[in-house]
Amino acid sequence: MSPQGGIRGGLYSSLFTLHPSLDNHVRAVYSPFTVEEINGKIVEMLRPDGMQAPVELVFQGIDGLHRACPHYLGDWYFTGRYPTPGGVRLCNGAFVEYVENVLSNRL
Repeated sequence: MSPQGGIRGGLYSSLFTLHPSLDNHVRAVYSPFTVEEINGKIVEMLRPDGMQAPVELVFQGIDGLHRACPHYLGDWYFTGRYPTPGGVRLCNGAFVEYVENVLSNRL
């Protein structure tokens, strides 16, 4: 997974020019990547330095969640499709906090 500074930078800017309660702009960070690429990056981030054992991320996908719980509409936490403007605002705000307080300290 390559650094996506352009996406992050453009997304960060869009959060101040677009109405943040209309869309979850953070989904754009993940859209260029496949599930396998995201899983690989998560494993890379979680694997302790020097660990030689293979690590595999195993989880229930969204399609499987929908089959297992067909009448439950609470997949928003996993899909980023928040049902309320407040949820979207919190997600977008968390991304701004990440950029300003975590990512900027790594650069």
